[in-house]
Formats: sequence, structure tokens, C-alpha cells
Amino acid sequence: MKRLFLTLILALLAIFIYSFLSGTLLFKDQQEYLQTASNLMNNNLLYSKNTTDFIDYRSFAKRPLAIPLYVLFNHQNIYLIRVSQATVILLIFFIGLLFLRVFTSTKRSFLLFGVLFSLNFTFLVHSSFVFADLLLSAIVTIATFLYFDKRNAEKNKSIWLGFLWAIALAIKPVLLPSLVFIPFLIGYYLIKKNEIYWTFLFPFLVYFFTSSLNYQNTGRFEYSSMTTINLVQYNARLTIADAFGYDSAMAFSENKAFTIPRSKEEYARYKVEASTICTTAILDNISSYIKIHVMGSVKMVLDPGRFELYSYFGLPTENDSLTEAFIGGRYNQAVNQLKDGGWLIIVFLALLGISLLKLAGFIFSIKTIGKTWPLFVVVGYFMAVTGPVGAARLFLPGSVVFLIISVLGLEKMLYFFQKRSKRQNVLSKFFFSLFP
Repeated sequence: MKRLFLTLILALLAIFIYSFLSGTLLFKDQQEYLQTASNLMNNNLLYSKNTTDFIDYRSFAKRPLAIPLYVLFNHQNIYLIRVSQATVILLIFFIGLLFLRVFTSTKRSFLLFGVLFSLNFTFLVHSSFVFADLLLSAIVTIATFLYFDKRNAEKNKSIWLGFLWAIALAIKPVLLPSLVFIPFLIGYYLIKKNEIYWTFLFPFLVYFFTSSLNYQNTGRFEYSSMTTINLVQYNARLTIADAFGYDSAMAFSENKAFTIPRSKEEYARYKVEASTICTTAILDNISSYIKIHVMGSVKMVLDPGRFELYSYFGLPTENDSLTEAFIGGRYNQAVNQLKDGGWLIIVFLALLGISLLKLAGFIFSIKTIGKTWPLFVVVGYFMAVTGPVGAARLFLPGSVVFLIISVLGLEKMLYFFQKRSKRQNVLSKFFFSLFP
């Protein structure tokens, strides 16, 4: 395990050095996080674009507070951010080992976890990106581990889980749907323990605080504009692509209702019209939406990180949606996008093989769901809410929990084949003893 840990450190160091020497360009999302941090520092404004440009009212409510504050904590220095994120990955690695110990003590399981964790390129390369998914992964992993940790009292767990839940929401709005579970949790503990765990209300404080800030800027009480943006750019557009083809999806994107809002009045109109048009498009083609949602959830688990792999080595990816090309029936275009990577396609296929191996372990471990069902709930949640996009980085928050389930399944698979091999040896010895 020491050698694996050293290998992990060397891999993170190599990623850092390559990023430094190659001058890797920042993606749009990364630029927005950095710009939001700058606007918070200089203008006391939660806005993700340059204030000297034309105002885009969607950008006021686009990025929550946590990542911009994290950027400020690192003095807005991209190299400090990369070092601190590499440290977060090492922390997650150790927490993952402790977490795995809750379910197994076999040396082979820890070795499997260490090897598969170290080969998760998507995870490691995020140390050089400024995205929310890596930090969210740390919070989700810690929170899930605390839930299973028997050394902590129930009340202490509730305090930490409420606190971590609030941080997770402040990191990324993907946790918004999870707020519906809080009243049920409070009710459950009220009935079971005859006590109200008020700490579960922490996420609501983050929600109301951030939404109030956005209301001051946009006149709309909302946590994040990403809900509407994703509805327009992914959910509805991919539904149209599946139902009518790629060209129809492009034409759908040109609808005047999706024009960038430049004032509070335009933003209010944009929210209503965009939501109405997209919801109608989805409901009118509900079978296509269900299809792309399920496909996206499966693809997210299998995706070895094509976006991260190609982007890290300098190939353009932001304007080329592999998912959209496949759904829209442009298979040659999708294949050509993969071929554009040259030698990287070999790495991509190797990483895809590892993803398939982890998926096999995950499926094989379903028998353990009686003891590990909370792990399946975490994985299922991120598979469900991220839906049609199907990108590997969107699965990053639940990826360590998924890996733990996979390792438990792979251990059972290895044990099964080992026993089968022993039985075959015994039978062969018995057979040869009959016919000396």
C-alpha cells in the first residue's frame, strides 16, 4: 500500500508539472469560478463574468459561494489551488481506505481499491482543474463515511451531517433536490429518538442566504440559474436531438426566448418562457427524454473521462458534444471526434476497460444491498439527478462510494472463481485417483 500511495503522489506531481509546462487553458466553467471570486473580492458581487462586459443576468445566480470562497482562500493563485486539490485527493484516498474497512478487512480488497483509485484518470486530473466536483466528492465521501462510523453518537453524526450537507449545497446546486429528504429525516428522528435534530436545517440556511443574494441582483428568488440553463442546453435540446435529429436540436437552441437577458425584466421573461418551452418540448417527447436520461446515467458511470483526457492534452472539447452527436444520429462525427485524439484513443479504451470492470463489480455487489443500501442511495442519487449529460466529472461526487461498492463486488467475484478453481482441482485429483 505504501508503494501505491507513493505512485499516487508521483502521478499527481506529474499532472501538476505537465499542467505547469503546457500552460493548460482554462475552460469556461473554470474562468467563471475564478471571475466570481474576483468579483466577490473587488465588487462584493456574486457574478461569474467580467463586470465591464455586457451584463448577463443569468450569471448573477450561476455559481454558488463555496468554490469562489475556496479560490479566495488560495489567494486566487491557480498553482496553489492545484496543490490544495491534489492534497484533497490524497485525503479522499485515506478516507476511502478507512471507509472500506467498515465492510471488509481483506488485504486484497484494499489493494484493489488502491489500484483502481490510482487508475481513475478523471479523478486525478481534476487536481489541475477549477471545478466544483472534486471538492464535492470529498464532502460526499466524508459524509457517507460518518454515517457508517459507529464510534460517533447519533447526535454528533446529525451535527456533522447537517454541516457537511450545507457545505455540499454551497459547492454545487446538484444537491438542491436532496433538500426534500430533510423533513422526512427530521420526522424520522423525532419518532425514533423523540428529539428534533435542528442541524439538518443548515442546508436551508445556505439556500435562503444565497437565494436572497440572487434576489437582490436579479429580482428572482432562486438558488441557481443553472437549473434553467441545463434545461435549455441539455435536457430539452438532447430530447429534441433524439426525437427529430441533430439539426432540429440546433434550430431549437436558436429560439429567441433563449436570448441572453440584459435586465431584470428580460431575465424574468427568460425564466418563464425558457422553462415553459423546454418543459413542453420534454413532455411532448417524453419517451425520448426517458431514453436519453437513462442513457446519460449509464454513460456517466462508464465514461472514463473523454472530456478530461482530451482537454488535458490540449485537444478542443468544449464545442464538441459526443453525447449530442450520438443521440442526433451523427455516428461518424462522434467516431471522428474520438479518432482526433490519435494515441489518446488507446488510453481512452484502456480506461473504458477499467470502467467496465468497476461496473461488473458494482453489479455483483448488489447482493450486499441489505447492509450497504445507503451507498447505493448515494450512487443512485447522482445517477438520477445529473441525467442526460452523462459526463464522467458529474459522477465524480459519488465515484469513491461507487468504487467501494465495486471493490466489494470484485472481491466476491475473485472469491467465487478461487473457490471454483479449488473445486476443479479437487475433482481432477479425485478423477485421476480412480484411474491411476
